[in-house]
Amino acid sequence: MPSFVDTSTPRALDAEEIPNLVRDYAHAARNAMDAGFDGVEIHAANGYLVDQFLKTATNERTDDYGGSIANRARFLLEVTRAVVDAIGAERTGIRLSPVTTANDIVDADPQPLFDYVVRHLAPLNLAFIHVIEGATGGPRELPDRPFDYAALQAAYQAAGGKAAWMVNNGYTLALAQQAEAWGYHRFWVSEHHSHPSIVGSAPEVLMAAIAARTQRIRLGSAGVMLPHYSALKVAEQFRVLDALAPGRIDLGVGRAPGSDGRTAQLLNPDRNASERFPQQVMELQAWVNGQNLPPSHPGHNVYAYPQSDTAPTVWMLGSSDYGAQLAAHLGLPYAFAYFITDGQGADDALQIYRETFRPSASLQKPAATVCVWALAADTDEEARRLFESRARWKMDRNLGRIGPLLPPEEAARDYSPAEQFALDRLRDSALIGSAATVAAKLRQLAARLEVDELVVITWTHDPAAQMRSYELLAQEFALTANC
Repeated sequence: MPSFVDTSTPRALDAEEIPNLVRDYAHAARNAMDAGFDGVEIHAANGYLVDQFLKTATNERTDDYGGSIANRARFLLEVTRAVVDAIGAERTGIRLSPVTTANDIVDADPQPLFDYVVRHLAPLNLAFIHVIEGATGGPRELPDRPFDYAALQAAYQAAGGKAAWMVNNGYTLALAQQAEAWGYHRFWVSEHHSHPSIVGSAPEVLMAAIAARTQRIRLGSAGVMLPHYSALKVAEQFRVLDALAPGRIDLGVGRAPGSDGRTAQLLNPDRNASERFPQQVMELQAWVNGQNLPPSHPGHNVYAYPQSDTAPTVWMLGSSDYGAQLAAHLGLPYAFAYFITDGQGADDALQIYRETFRPSASLQKPAATVCVWALAADTDEEARRLFESRARWKMDRNLGRIGPLLPPEEAARDYSPAEQFALDRLRDSALIGSAATVAAKLRQLAARLEVDELVVITWTHDPAAQMRSYELLAQEFALTANC
């Protein structure tokens, strides 16, 4: 009969045991390199051993590893230096969780503790600092544990730290909840794979989490890259989502890989999968809407469950005439990726869509939107400063360099004359500025393209700036939660 195995009562480590543990971390890092890993992340978060040394709730030591902040941080710094010595700083990162409630490990005053930690990590030139903001897998804001994450990053940078600064925990969920509160009509999430700056590998999973925390706002994929998958499976996933959030699910689909070619092949080894895209979309339409496929089709009498009174709305996404033509032929709403092409081709694609549209059972007249990148700030000057992160990213992407968004202060580099010309044009046409400036540009764009709705993408290095941009635009357009 299964039973628990007896274990020893936890105890504090003897001082003479600690150096061996430090060496074990270095040894494990070397083993990871020998096994073919590119690097390691030291887990100093979530109540595990390093975190236990850091925080007052668990560290009751009275020796050199307990009491003061410097003493409680000693083990973390010794471990990090040992790993750096073993495999190199460029292969070493570290994870920190200043206020997470994981494993009931807390600190009485985390701000000075973690400010001290990052200041002493700065000279080590690590590859990255990974900070969990808020409770791991829980809320980002803990009323009883206020913490200034911007000050933490500033402390690191003031000490000379140059590592990539990674943060996580609920940014998308928090933004969706705020978008609903501000009165936005839709909230769409994307699909990208093996992408260092856009983490969106499973939009259907993310949508389920958002659905559980919202009540009104429509939720959608922008989009599911259909050639990677079975149309039936996608239909089933989104029928489940519709059951969780009846009548507020959008199923945006696209033909692009959402990744580089090598990653796309790993997702689906069939190099010709995209050629079946039109057929896949027709199958998807039928299964999503509870319709039977023709008797000659292998999917005849096959249905996507669960069935209900509502169904997801299928959207066609595209950045060329191809998607516009297919959307028109199938009678689907169409979203043009204006932010990908910087507007090139938008007028022609929308004209083709409207002129060739054929009514369908679900849509009687054309319905189009464009997805634009826009950023509003409290001032035009601040918006231009924040824009530098995206500008650098786009310039690097044009050269085949796909990396994370850099802080605006680190984004500048020497540009060639041709790059500078392209960069100046990009800045001139960008939808950036104060809320009034951006709103005026958005209204002009919507009027020119004859669309009643715009999808706004605000992609910044600073999540707080992203949140503020959406808040300002909601105010400028007088959105309400009842819209």
